[in-house]
Order: sequence, then C-alpha cells, then structure tokens
Amino acid sequence: MLWCIAAGSPLLFSPLETKAQSPLWPEPVATEVVEGNSGWTDIQWLPKLSSSPSVSRSVYYASVDGSAIAGMDYRPVEGVLVFPAGHNSPGLPSPQSSNDPDTQKVQLPDAFGIEMLADLTRPTALIASTGHEWLEDGLYVAQTFVHQSTRADHVYHISWDGGSISPLVELDAEADPTSLAIAPAGSPFGNGLYISSNNRDGHREGDWGGTIQRFDPIAGLVDWTGMGLPMGPGEPGGILFGLHGWAEGLLFLANSVGYPGDLISIHTGGELEVLWSDQWEENAGHNTSDEVHFGIDEVLQPGPGGKAFRTLAMPPEKSLFGDWLYIAEFDRGCHCIERWHPERGLEMWVENLPWPPHAMAFSPGGLMGNDLYVAVDLGNEGHILRIDPSGTITPFITGLQGFLYGNGKDVLQFSEDGNLLYLSDYYAHRVYRITHRERPLTLQIQGDAWKEPDETLTIEWKDPTDETPWAWQITILNDDVRVLEPEPEPEP
Repeated sequence: MLWCIAAGSPLLFSPLETKAQSPLWPEPVATEVVEGNSGWTDIQWLPKLSSSPSVSRSVYYASVDGSAIAGMDYRPVEGVLVFPAGHNSPGLPSPQSSNDPDTQKVQLPDAFGIEMLADLTRPTALIASTGHEWLEDGLYVAQTFVHQSTRADHVYHISWDGGSISPLVELDAEADPTSLAIAPAGSPFGNGLYISSNNRDGHREGDWGGTIQRFDPIAGLVDWTGMGLPMGPGEPGGILFGLHGWAEGLLFLANSVGYPGDLISIHTGGELEVLWSDQWEENAGHNTSDEVHFGIDEVLQPGPGGKAFRTLAMPPEKSLFGDWLYIAEFDRGCHCIERWHPERGLEMWVENLPWPPHAMAFSPGGLMGNDLYVAVDLGNEGHILRIDPSGTITPFITGLQGFLYGNGKDVLQFSEDGNLLYLSDYYAHRVYRITHRERPLTLQIQGDAWKEPDETLTIEWKDPTDETPWAWQITILNDDVRVLEPEPEPEP
C-alpha cells in the first residue's frame, strides 16, 4: 500500500513479512516518525492502492503495541477503510465537493460521503448480485417510466465502479417494475432474477392486474405468475426471499391493492398462498399450525380494499429486530411499519411515520450499523430514515429529489458487509453509492523532553479476502539531545 503523507510529517512504512504482491498490497517503504517534545502530535497519512480495484474492498486496521505503549506513547487507532470500486483511495467525497448539481443538494452526516454511480433515467428498484455463476456481478436497477408511457421499461446492469451500464432485459411498456429478487444459491426456485411489476397494461389475453416475471440467461424473460384480473386490481410490490430460520426457502410478496391478499407466499410452481388479508374474518387474522392456510380461491371477491403493503425487509439472523418479517404500508390507514410472523401474526411496530415509506433495508453491520433504513417521500423531496431496534427514528439522508409515488419501491441496497449503501433517486435520475467520507488517517504521538530509546508499534491490516494480515512497523525516533537533571535539593 502506498501512502501520501501530510506535509512536515514524513511517515514511511516497512512490512514485517514478505508475501506475494497484489493490487491491494503493493510494496511499502520504511517508516519512521520523530517524537518531538511538544505533547501530542497528529501524524496524518492517506492510504492509496497501486491501482483502482474493480470490486469495492474493505480493509480493517488496528494499532498493536511494540515497545511503544498505547495511551502513553501513542493513542490507539482502529477502524475500517472502504476503497470503493474504481477508487485507489478510501472513502467518497462530500456532496458539496461533487461536480453534479443534484448530488450537491444531498445532505449526509459529516462522517459520510456520496458519489453518483450512474446517470440513469427513472431508476427504481435495485439489487446487488455477487457470486452467482449465471448472473454477472454488479448492481441491477429497474427503470420505470411515467404512467401511460409507451416507452419500454428495462432492468439494467451497472458495474461496481459505474464504468459500464448495459440493459439486461427489456420489459413491457408500463410494466412498472417495483422490486427485484435474486434466488439464493441452492434455492428450490432455481437460478433466476424475479421481477415484481405492478401495473401491467392488461391489453394482452391472460394478463393479470400485476405480474411476477422471471429472468434467466437460458429461458430469458417469462411471465411466471400474477394476481388480480386484467386491468387490476392486484398490484404486487416488494418481493423478498427468506434466508434463515422459519423463512428460509420461502418467497414473500407484498400486494398493495389487497386482492388476492395483502401478504403472499409464492410457491416454486408460481402458486399463491395468502399469508395475511384484512378481508378475512376477525378469527382468521393469521395462520398458525392449527389453522387452515387460505389459498387463492378462498379469498373474498376482488376489490381495491386491504392493506396497502408496499415493501418488505427481514433482519439478519440473530438480530435485535427478531425474526419478524417487516412490512411498510402507505396510502390507506397509515404511513407505518408493521411486522408479521407465522405464529405471532401481524402487529404494528412504528405507527406514525411522518411520510410514505417506499423502501426498507436492514444493514448487516459495518459502517452503517445494525439498523433499519427506510426511504420516505415528502412529495417534493426524498429522505432516508434510520430506525433502531427500539423504533427510534433518526434522519440519515435528506435533499434527494424523491421516489416514484406508489411504484418506486426497494430503492435501497447494502453491500454484504454493510460498509456501502446503494440508492436510486427517481426524480434525480441518479444511482448513488454512500460510504464513509474520504479523509486521512491520524495517529497521535506523545512527545516529551526525556531522552529514551526509540520505540516501535505496528499497524495491522486485514482484508477479509486474504486470511494473512499485514503488520507494518512504525518507529518513533527520540529526538531529545539532553537528559533533564533532577531538581536540586533546597538549601537548609
């Protein structure tokens, strides 16, 4: 790793071990820093890779004592550096330093930076793909044109560094894709990208009010299943694969119109099983092992009623949020977040969101913490809220142009380690990525006037893709030329 050093602070690094070089770990040089005698001194440096990675990298660092002691000779440091794909230095710029006018309007906490990854017309739902042999790694983003547009909607592939944007598949005009889901490895649903589209035009024989389409490289795009009647009602919203616990192997769907139900499980053959419908009688509020699972034919006649479920999210395993399925609702009844469990039923969680929720995503940890992030639309501006397990709401991002009302769902996606957030801003025609703000690292050295031996410490660097850490030694040079004499004894 190469280092840019702050003026007047000549830091040079030397590895304690030899290993095969890679673009992430170029050969560093020896490191020495003069102690000084003026108390704590800030030494700053900016890490740089020898080349820009094609995939974002997270590198974890921590100081380790040698002969130098943390708290006495230096202040310990630890953290993570995120090198976004296409960047050979860590972090992203502040919104104000961007050359893009729409990006400049975005407001973030001081610790975070933002960058436009792609300029794409009308982006809505997005999802990240990593390690699927049948699907190229990168970000997949749905494009949704305005109501009654004759232009075809699409799903686009965007490379991690934003250098490549290409159409994956063309959808019907007014397909209005609202959510994307990739079948996990080993899933009974097989290899497939599933696309929830909620406003089909209904002009072709056999059309449903809403459609779940399936794409794979062999079969292409097929109408897999659907709901409602031609021309509606039936507007599928968020679609989500369960990954652990009771939800593993299931495919969930939020239906925003209420027919055939509000919350649906889709079977591998495309059959629909209603998990929740507020059109049921009061004693059929939820399914348990002792109750009958309501199928498509047992639900009441179609109508526009029901809960306006829009999008779904499920927390990571062993999360403080529990093993619930979280559901965002707006338009009828409330702007709220509810949660459902097959044994505990449906309950209100956050009752009064200030604005309609368009997307939810749980961060798996990392820089973004272990919270639920919710995209809301104010009508003329989009915000991202951060909600902790107690339900406490904190604003995270403001100043976005906003999301497509009723359609623009699932606009949030985290990297697997929680260190990057991807976000589509419909009215700005932007796909953003967000991580910590670019900044130098700081090491504080304690200087004094005592003559003493030179001291050492190391900075350990760990890349999760490489089991062997790097340890780089820093030598603190003692620059004192005199030894303080003891105070003379007072004369009698």
